Amino acid sequence: MKKLLLLPLLLGMLLTGCGEETKPGGDTPGGDQPVTGTFTFVMKDFNWESDNAGTNATMDPGFTIEASKEGGSAIPKYYDTDESLRIYANNTVTFSADNITKITFEYVRSDADFTPDAGSLSQDKLVWTGESSSITFTLGASGQIRIKKVTVTGTFSGEITPIDPTGDEKTVASIAKDICTELEYSESDIQWDEGVAYLAVTFEGVTNLEEACLAGIDYLPDYLVEYLAPASDTWDDGSEGYFVTYFEESSNIFVDIGSYLESEEYVTQFSIYQETE
Repeated sequence: MKKLLLLPLLLGMLLTGCGEETKPGGDTPGGDQPVTGTFTFVMKDFNWESDNAGTNATMDPGFTIEASKEGGSAIPKYYDTDESLRIYANNTVTFSADNITKITFEYVRSDADFTPDAGSLSQDKLVWTGESSSITFTLGASGQIRIKKVTVTGTFSGEITPIDPTGDEKTVASIAKDICTELEYSESDIQWDEGVAYLAVTFEGVTNLEEACLAGIDYLPDYLVEYLAPASDTWDDGSEGYFVTYFEESSNIFVDIGSYLESEEYVTQFSIYQETE
């Protein structure tokens, strides 16, 4: 499915009765405004090539992983067979952000010593706690660590809103994550700009704008209710679309679903935002 770079909606248009919306296009979201919270980083989403030695990467909202051979005989690599980053004996792996206070690990395998240069790691090697902008873990002289994902609490540079998986209060980020789950997408597929979350999907079998829009409704969480009924309208650039709006009442968060035709494909866009006025 196609992943687009998206610009924000003109927030509040539907609430004021205006039928137009903003169509995607433009620069990649991101920036240097720090955000604080908890975010999950899945190794398969870092776009490493399987069995390739290049294992240094950064993912929005500003979290970097750097794996190094150091004194080991093997080079750290990502393998798509088990979707893990493999760190071998005497290798190191460094995690960096503006500030990190907690890292929770999910492993495929963890039979090596795993020693951080700052903070402390629990005896079962599942949770690191401390406070640092960079933590380097060094493996022992035998065994290996295979990391499938890490959940990191801290401060990151970027405009994406981190997701707190333990919170009950609905947020733009948590609703976007729930839609990702329904779509079987990754959280890294969410695009952000000025507090608005976007997802773009091409569904198989749709033959027109209405079908593309209505197909998206099936992937909304049950706690969202319809706010504006499905209807045809136009985007800001005048192109045709089909739209529906749902919302979460307690948080005043809205989800717009809009469709458009691009390169002979009918695209469904989810736009999630909070109306504050």
